[in-house]
Amino acid sequence: QPYRMEGADQWFTPEKNFDEFRRWVTVKAGFYDVIGYPDGGVRVRARSLKFSSMSQENFELLYSTAVDVLLQYVLHPARGWSRPKVEALVERFINFA
Repeated sequence: QPYRMEGADQWFTPEKNFDEFRRWVTVKAGFYDVIGYPDGGVRVRARSLKFSSMSQENFELLYSTAVDVLLQYVLHPARGWSRPKVEALVERFINFA
């Protein structure tokens, strides 16, 4: 779906990008750094996450808050999604061999 660029008379169609989606979920889940720029601008960047070096406690916090973000913005309960349903689906993926 085309969107109008704010403050301009230009239209664009955003591309779907899994890495950007992952970064968006990470920021919404609260795992981000705030970066200051020389022009006074401030940006929020998703933290670089290494699951292999993450403590179990931090992994569980990230997992839980990421599921909350997905349920709030993407996997709407009105469409039948719930935390148990998401967790069952994740369990199926993990155990798929």
